[in-house]
Amino acid sequence: MLVPSKTHCERLFVHTGQESQGRYCVRFFKEGTFVNVVVDDQFPFNRAGQALFCTASDRNEIWPMLVEKAYAKVSERRERALRKEDENTRDESRRNGKEIM
Repeated sequence: MLVPSKTHCERLFVHTGQESQGRYCVRFFKEGTFVNVVVDDQFPFNRAGQALFCTASDRNEIWPMLVEKAYAKVSERRERALRKEDENTRDESRRNGKEIM
C-alpha cells in the first residue's frame, strides 16, 4: 500500500484517546461509506522476530501493521456476512421447496 503523504496517512486514523492503551481506530472508505475499525497493537512475529504483517522501513512505525490488521478485520467481517447471506438464501429456498445449485 502506498500512502502519498503524511497527511493522507494521518487521515486513515480516527483519534479516540485510546492510543496510549494500544487501541487504534482506522478509517476506510468501502462500498461508498466510511467504515471505522478498532484494532489493538498486538502483532504476530515469527521465531526470528520478524513481523508477520507488513512493516515500514522505520521499525518504530507501526501504522502499516495497524492498517493491514484493520483491513483484514473488515474483510473477515464481509466474508462472514456473505456466507451468512448465502446460508439464509439456501435455507429460504429449501423452505420454499426450491434447490439452488
